[in-house]
Amino acid sequence: MFTGLIKEIGTVQKVNPIAGGKEFTVQAPTIAPELHIGDSVAVNGVCVTVTCTNPGIFQFNAAQETLTKTTLSKWRVGTKVNLERPLKLGDSLDGHWVLGHVDEIVKVVSRKSQGSSILLTIELPEDLVPLVVPRGSIALDGVSLTIARLDGRKATVSLVPHTLKNTTLGDRKVGDLLNVEADILGKHVVQYMKTRGDSSKITKDLLKNQGFI
Repeated sequence: MFTGLIKEIGTVQKVNPIAGGKEFTVQAPTIAPELHIGDSVAVNGVCVTVTCTNPGIFQFNAAQETLTKTTLSKWRVGTKVNLERPLKLGDSLDGHWVLGHVDEIVKVVSRKSQGSSILLTIELPEDLVPLVVPRGSIALDGVSLTIARLDGRKATVSLVPHTLKNTTLGDRKVGDLLNVEADILGKHVVQYMKTRGDSSKITKDLLKNQGFI
């Protein structure tokens, strides 16, 4: 489990094809020395398992399923990636619960300046819309963000200067693809309502009354 607070921006150093997927080598001078074989790490919001470590770098394998459902298939040598180690017992939960299980790939449809911040708008697939609420949490490329506005399938987040400087989102532009993970709490609410057979009655007022927003 992760928090969506990025610890380092890494750089893809090598991409090698392997049976059933690809092997990635990532340069990460800050967190690589802390990693061991078998450890989990979130790379642009994708939870992967470390297969090899060397000074300043680590490696992991991605199966074809992961390549298909995330942006990993687009990565090349030089690609910048957000990195985070898992939450430890006793750590402060400053972001939100991020599992590293990407739901979909989404596209940036708008980028606008607002003072020192940037308003970034993505278009959600229809099945994720019920899982996203204004002022709720969402993870984009592994970064914990708050939904500033929701207009149909379009969700807007505000990127403050710290986020722009310390994550790859500062370089994202219209047309770029991002890994998105909806809040796990919203997923459980929707699933619970489906099992009751009245999922059509899910409303903002209902979620508010139940203490979810």
